[in-house]
Order: sequence, then structure tokens, then C-alpha cells
Amino acid sequence: MTLTARERIPFKEELMSADKDTLCRDKQSVEDAAQKLGLIAMFPRANELTLDIDQPFDSTGVCSEFDRIDEVLERNNFYIVSVLHTKSKSGNTHVWIRFRWTSVGFHITDCHRIALQAALGSDPVREAISVIRSLHGSLYPSALFETPEEAAKVTKWRSE
Repeated sequence: MTLTARERIPFKEELMSADKDTLCRDKQSVEDAAQKLGLIAMFPRANELTLDIDQPFDSTGVCSEFDRIDEVLERNNFYIVSVLHTKSKSGNTHVWIRFRWTSVGFHITDCHRIALQAALGSDPVREAISVIRSLHGSLYPSALFETPEEAAKVTKWRSE
């Protein structure tokens, strides 16, 4: 018996489009889905990674391999310069990471960002959805749904 994608991967209903057949791909539909839940959709800036941590983590606030990953990144001119932890509506942890990448002539694509987020321990279902959105041409494939209070913290952190 072959399972459909919906049966294999537990998509969250709030991430589905109104017709329930496709993922929300455009910025407005993602913002609308968040608003229906009383939340604010926040999208990473060019120099940010966003992690959705659904499981317990160690004292670093991200995956247990963070130090090794950070060392590899730094050897390749990718520096984490600031980290912010917020709480999701369900009480899980969101991690906002500001980075500086000093390799001239290269830029971080959405798929690069998604791969780094997954490597750092972000929810694999969220990152799979983000990859699908990116492959379908979404300009905003990755988002975190924050409470208004936590969104204010992100806005303040971004201004620092």
C-alpha cells in the first residue's frame, strides 16, 4: 500500500492553503494563517536563521552538536553574532540567530538557510515544508509564528 504525502508527513492544518491541497506559499497566505491563530508570521532577514525546536535541547539552546557545527561554520567564514530565544504558543522554543558571512561573491540562498536550520536542530517537518515552498518559487519559504509579545522581542532584537 502506498501512502500519500499527507499520510506520511503530518502537515499542520494551519500551514495548508484554503483549498487544503497545497501548502501556503505566498507571504500573505502565511500571514493570514498565523493571524487566524492569534499569532504573527515573522520571516527571517537575509542575515538570520530561525529554528523551531520541538524537543528538549542542551544548555546551548540548540542541538547537541552546536559547538561542532559552529566550529565548522567559523572555519568557513560564517559567524554567529547574536542569538535570541522566544517561546512558541505551545511552549516550545524558537531560536533566532543573526549571522555574518564574509565570503565575497557568494550569498546565502533560501535552501542554504533551510539546510543550516535543519542541521542546527530545527523541526524537520517545518524545514521540509520550507524546502517545498522554496522549490515552488516562494519568496518567503521559511517563517515562525510568534505570539505578539514574542514578536515584539524579535523586533527589539533586530534593532540592536
